[in-house]
Amino acid sequence: MVLRELLRAEMLFVYADIFRRKSILVMYLLYPYILTMFIVLLGSSIGSYQAFKYRLGIDPIPFFLTASYLVMSILAVSDDILWKPIHDRMLGVLPYIIITHVRKITYFAIIPIPRLILVLVLGCFVLPPVYVMFYGIEGLYLTLEVVSLALLSSILFITFSILLVGVLYSLGGESWRVLNIIRPLLMIFLGIYYPRFLMPTMMFLISSILPPSYIIELMYRSLLKIVTEYSYVLELLGIAIAISLIYAPLSSKAIAVWERKKVREGVEV
Repeated sequence: MVLRELLRAEMLFVYADIFRRKSILVMYLLYPYILTMFIVLLGSSIGSYQAFKYRLGIDPIPFFLTASYLVMSILAVSDDILWKPIHDRMLGVLPYIIITHVRKITYFAIIPIPRLILVLVLGCFVLPPVYVMFYGIEGLYLTLEVVSLALLSSILFITFSILLVGVLYSLGGESWRVLNIIRPLLMIFLGIYYPRFLMPTMMFLISSILPPSYIIELMYRSLLKIVTEYSYVLELLGIAIAISLIYAPLSSKAIAVWERKKVREGVEV
């Protein structure tokens, strides 16, 4: 009952705002195209379009469109969770959220679901035109694969994002400054614009603690048509799920520490 009511309330809050300001919906539709166009034009001005195709084995347009869509789906989870305490404090509702009987781990896990659903639905409209143009009818199957893996990678990122919330906000200080540094670094280490299997050793090791990086690697192996054994696919899926589950109790503990700290110190309205 609590989960259903929380989800319903969050969906009403998110969708009412989006459909009231339809420009947001248009922005969601155009965001992957605009970002792709910017990257391709900037890259073409300082490098070779054909060199990219030769070295990576794929046209840069579908590659960066996929990457831009991945950014949008990942941020639908991380931004909603990481910035929620700041947003609630600015609205003056954080004291009321702290004193509710709802477990905060449940509250934070529900927050990104409505926006994530919207992003996944929009992906079924954003990706097919370009994929079909480059891959023909196979592009429709590729769309389903990319959207499905984007869903899985985003869900697996929830526990890590909640853990970050608990740690960062428990430490106090100007958390928004730290978030503005961490946010772009996460996009790099997840392997969205630079495939994980091409990373140098240190970057590869850091990316290994981020559950979505394994799913994103699978996605790019499929997109680049790299032959991957079925056992290796299961291995990557298993590791990603296992790491996400390991973060679950840690995130619950971190959120509990943050909640106790707020109750002890008081929450500014």
